[in-house]
This record gives sequence, C-alpha cells and structure tokens, in this order.
Amino acid sequence: MTTETTRPELDLLSFPFPHDDMLQPPCPYARLRREDPVTQVRLPSGDLAWLIPRYDHARTAFADKRFVRIGEDAARLTEDGGFDDTMNARPAQLSDHERWRKIVSKAFTPRYVETLRPRMQKIVDGLLDAMQEQGPPADLVEAYHFPLPMEVICELLGVPNTDQDRFRGWARDSVALTGRSPEDIARLNADMEGFFKELVERKRHEDGDDLLTQLVHLHDADAGKLTEAELLVTAHGLFIAGYETTGNALGKGMFALFRNPEQLAALRADRSLLHSAVEEMLRYAPLDSGYGIPRQTLVDVPLGDTVIPRGATVIVPHFAANRDPEQFADPDVFRVGRRPNAHLTLGHGRYFCIGAPLARVEMQIAVGSLLDRFPGLRLAVPPEEIRAHQNLITEGPVSLPVEW
Repeated sequence: MTTETTRPELDLLSFPFPHDDMLQPPCPYARLRREDPVTQVRLPSGDLAWLIPRYDHARTAFADKRFVRIGEDAARLTEDGGFDDTMNARPAQLSDHERWRKIVSKAFTPRYVETLRPRMQKIVDGLLDAMQEQGPPADLVEAYHFPLPMEVICELLGVPNTDQDRFRGWARDSVALTGRSPEDIARLNADMEGFFKELVERKRHEDGDDLLTQLVHLHDADAGKLTEAELLVTAHGLFIAGYETTGNALGKGMFALFRNPEQLAALRADRSLLHSAVEEMLRYAPLDSGYGIPRQTLVDVPLGDTVIPRGATVIVPHFAANRDPEQFADPDVFRVGRRPNAHLTLGHGRYFCIGAPLARVEMQIAVGSLLDRFPGLRLAVPPEEIRAHQNLITEGPVSLPVEW
C-alpha cells in the first residue's frame, strides 16, 4: 500500500481541474478512476488533500464513521478559506452528529414534506402565472428557479417574505470561494447568527406549524432536545441547502433537458417519467462546481491500495462518482428513464441529505408544472451562450432565457 509520505509533491496534480462545461465533468476524472483512484492533489491554497473519484470509495466516505466533517485543521481550498468557511463552520459545531440527525429526522420526514405539497404547488402556480402574464422571453433562473426555494424556505423557517432580499445576499456570500476577507466572513457569520438566534428565541414562544417551531419544541425520548447551537446549525443548513442548492439543481437540470431535446420530448410525452427524470438531473448535473465535498479522516483509512492518514482532508467529487461506468451504464448519457439510479448527489448513509425528500418533491412539482404550463418551452438563445456562475462552491446557470 502507498501512503502520503511516498508521493513526490512535485508530481501532484493541481485541484480543482479546469471545468468549462457545467454539464460535463473535468477530463482527468476518467483516467484517475482507472489508474490512480486514491490520489493526492494540491489545492489553490497550497494545502494538500486526497481525491477519491470512484463511486465505491465515495460511498465509503459518506457512510463510514472514520470519515467526518472537516474541522479547523482541515486543508483550505483557497487562501481565504473555501472549505473551512461559512458552508462548513456551522455543521462543525455539532458535537454529536448522529444525535442531531436522529432528532431532526423525527420532524423532517417524507410524510411532513408531503403536507407541504399543496403549499409548494400554490407557490409554483403563482410564479408561473407571473411568467405567463409577462410573456416570453423569461429568465427561468430569476423568475422561477430561485424564487421558488426562497418561498419554500421561508415557509419552513416560519419567516416573512420581507426577509427574502437579505436571505439572497447571505446565501450568495456563503458559497463564494474568494474575494472575502476574514473580516467579511466573520461579519457574515455574525449577521446570520444574530438573525437565527432571534428567530429561534421567537419560536420558543410560538405555537406555529413550521418546521423550525417543531424542532424548537421537539423532545426525543432518547436524544433529548436540540441545543441552541444545534438549532442554529439546523436553521442555517435549511437556509443554504434549501435555497442555493435547490435553485441551482433546477437550473442545471432544466439546462440538461434543453441540451438533450429528445429526452425533453420523452418527458413531455410520458409524465410518468418525471420521478426518474429528476433523479437523472441530479445524477448528471450535480450541484457542486467541481470542488466536491470535503471530509476528514479520524484514523488511518485503507482505501483500495492506499492508506489515507489520520487527519487528512479527503475530497469526494460528485461529478466523478456519478459518472463511474462501474456503477452506471453509459454514464455520460442523459436518460430521463434511467433506472436504477443510485447517484450520490444527495449523499449516502450517515451523510445522506436530510432535506432530500423536500428537494425531490420540490423539483418534481417545479419541472412537471413548468412543462404542463408551457408545452412549447424552449431555450431563447443557443445553448453555447448559457454561462455558469463563477467563484461559487455551488454551480448553476447565471440565466436561462426561455420562450414558449
């Protein structure tokens, strides 16, 4: 087996890899899966990390308790943070991840998500009404993909829609990779923490039916109640994951449909494909922008023919795992009827996304209702004119102009 100390640093690949198409993984992944599936890379900060592009290794990193969320001593993606910024600082506050998941899962169930379906449908219908009244062309990103999850997250947190502009700014700043000083990050964290502390305290004296109020009052017989720190982590996680990632998932997923017109036609002709189409959107066009999900090892971990040392930062790239031919037949083909489809975009095992049921229902309603309302929906510009956001951990189109 090889170890960290046997790899000459001069031979290390620079990561992230060049990535100029938001629907296609960077080229080195296919070679690395075959030839060097557990390899060290150098990050823009100069720090070193381990990259694991194979599907089976990625599943292990999500499910195995020897892999945990990154801590303060983890590798930095960029000089001013990246991996250890606002996206990860709050989850790192969880003293007992398993206990937290157990309590939150009591409230955030698929059954609870189903009770939200009528409200989500009402929000969708209102947004589509506004698009129809305005007439084509319309920008799906601005008019639909991000307003929808913002309205839904306001429902979950039980906050008024008047906070939406502030939320949008916080969300975009939270996933920026560069251009923020330590003072900027500290100010952002303080602003969000102050807001969510006040929100949680208000929920203690309310009897609402929103998810955050339920979590404030929920007492698990075995795990007890969520601490204030855990409630803040939960509110922050719902906010970022429920807004930024869902908006980009819709944008990239619809762009994949537009780039594969025969698959769009198949979905239009057979709406029973909607569920598998959403899963294929998530597999084919995962949410990160090529940077992957960071984990850290608690002990030395043998993986394949390599031992990853204790305390190392490990990067799990969705794009690579979801295109592994050992798991998916014709992985680079977008197929709305693909079954089975055990993609890793929403995690796996102990790190399976708690909000996955919400994301799936939200995307199913959004995509199905959009195609129902506008049967002739199409891109208003050539596909090569669609650009992805730059400098963000998450990825999606800047705009998606459509007509019908």
